Amino acid sequence: MFAIDLTTLLGRLDALIDGCDDDTLASAVAELATVRTRCDALWLQMVAAVEARGLHRAHGARDAATWIAGLSGDRKGTARREVELAQRLADAPIVADALAAGTVSQAKAAELVRAGGLPEDAQETLVALALEAPVEAVAAAVEQARLAHGATTAPPAPELYVTRRADHALLQATVDLVDAEILDVALSTMVEAQNLPVDIPYPQRRARALTGLARYYLDHQHQAPTGRVGRPHILVLVDLEVLEARTGGSAVLAWGAVLAGDQARRLAQDANITRVITSARSEPLDVGRATRSVPPAIAKAVIARDRHCRYRDCTAPSWACDVHHRQPWAQAGPTALHNLGLLCWHHHDLVHRHGPHTLHTDPDGRWHLPQCTLAAA
Repeated sequence: MFAIDLTTLLGRLDALIDGCDDDTLASAVAELATVRTRCDALWLQMVAAVEARGLHRAHGARDAATWIAGLSGDRKGTARREVELAQRLADAPIVADALAAGTVSQAKAAELVRAGGLPEDAQETLVALALEAPVEAVAAAVEQARLAHGATTAPPAPELYVTRRADHALLQATVDLVDAEILDVALSTMVEAQNLPVDIPYPQRRARALTGLARYYLDHQHQAPTGRVGRPHILVLVDLEVLEARTGGSAVLAWGAVLAGDQARRLAQDANITRVITSARSEPLDVGRATRSVPPAIAKAVIARDRHCRYRDCTAPSWACDVHHRQPWAQAGPTALHNLGLLCWHHHDLVHRHGPHTLHTDPDGRWHLPQCTLAAA
């Protein structure tokens, strides 16, 4: 009966969306938000009951979170956090009541339960604050209340995970607040230093800034410890036919990820790259020396001449740039001063995406891609 009634209700709400005016829709969203919060409270009560009864064992699951994740389709980490919150709500009845009444969200409840050991009047004050305040303000208020009552929180163990997928990677990190502030300032500074186009969404600029920080470190880490292939390297396995082509093809990173041929051709020209050129049967034909493609003396001359990114209207400093071959190295382009120029990491990537052969030179020596404007870059 519960499932039938709920299905009927959802069907009516679904029909309401297209047939109502804006005021009715806004009112319905506000009411449904409260219903959603109350459903979250009921869900967490059920999760707590499942954990307490060990119901997952009857279904062959390792733990309650694994069983719940299988039912809901959520990630196991999400289910584990729900199990933990459900358990903590049992020890924080003031917060549990507010969640059940629909006055605070699950996200706010997750912050408020951290005040579960404080006096009741302090918890009530925090719950009252949470009625209107955003979840970030609730988190800060809880921490202030805990410190005011002498409660301490063990600093989190710093962690960083790099999860590689077929065509991208996910980064997930946990650091303390001081380190987070340092990272935030460093990323903001790098975003400004790279002079990235402002129409690129800011999260994307920050992601590029993070890579920029790593590249800057590697470029200046002359005393790096030696590993099994020498100093820090990126290893790419690429067929000679792909390397010589202008577009298409693919290559493989050392850990097995597949790159587009355009990405491999760019890597083949960057510093600190070991080139492994193979025949069609992946038999090595040549292995580049573990040195920079551009000799230091020539690189210094390029930096002294260009001073900053050579792309039209870009002023990214030399330390945020690569030395680019105007005529690609793989197509017999000489590593000589007249064929080299500075491109910031953003524009270097842009040029290689569109094809180095499409790069044009302005009368003043600046470079640009006719099919791209800086704003659209």
